[in-house]
Amino acid sequence: MPERAGCGRSRCRWCSGTGTSRTLILRRIRTCRMCRGSRLRLRIGRRAYNHLHHIRTDAARATRTKDGTQ
Repeated sequence: MPERAGCGRSRCRWCSGTGTSRTLILRRIRTCRMCRGSRLRLRIGRRAYNHLHHIRTDAARATRTKDGTQ
């Protein structure tokens, strides 16, 4: 699967873009924990930005509900 340029996502390095990984015990196949089977993974910068964005929106939502405004 080719990398998609400009969308902030790249091929998952944990599962090598297959979407599956093997457990250490019994080598059982399961979906990749890092990309959750999508075979793509957010780059670090986008991941940090999204995390900060979610914190800010959650804080704004809590403030709105505390004030009683929607």
